[in-house]
Amino acid sequence: MKLIQSLLAGVAALCIGASAYAASTEIAGVKVEDSITIAGTKLPLNGAGIRYRGPFKVYVCDLYASKHVSTLEELVAAPGPKRLTMTMLREIESGPFGKLLTRGMEDNNSKADMSKLVPGLLRMSDIFSAHKSLNPG
Repeated sequence: MKLIQSLLAGVAALCIGASAYAASTEIAGVKVEDSITIAGTKLPLNGAGIRYRGPFKVYVCDLYASKHVSTLEELVAAPGPKRLTMTMLREIESGPFGKLLTRGMEDNNSKADMSKLVPGLLRMSDIFSAHKSLNPG
């Protein structure tokens, strides 16, 4: 659970508080639905956005939750399922990207909390080791 919260802290800021769309829309060629259904629960779009690194479009992020939230604390406390999706817009080496995610977690957690994240970080490392790059789409 803490790993999920940390990942949300590192990525969800892009989507939290962004305007929700009244209907499905497209951001940089990525279709973003106005709502989705997970585990029988309809989740409205909380927000969506695009991440740039300098002049380059890196990924589109969309966030769905059972109710509109404007802070990470509200998101974590919201009942029911949640979904955060990152759709890559360019090829990215997974190693450096994983390091950035880890750095974001380190910046948002105490050393004691980070020690609890080791199993999840190892699983994330295994995924990034198996996939040397993250491809568009």
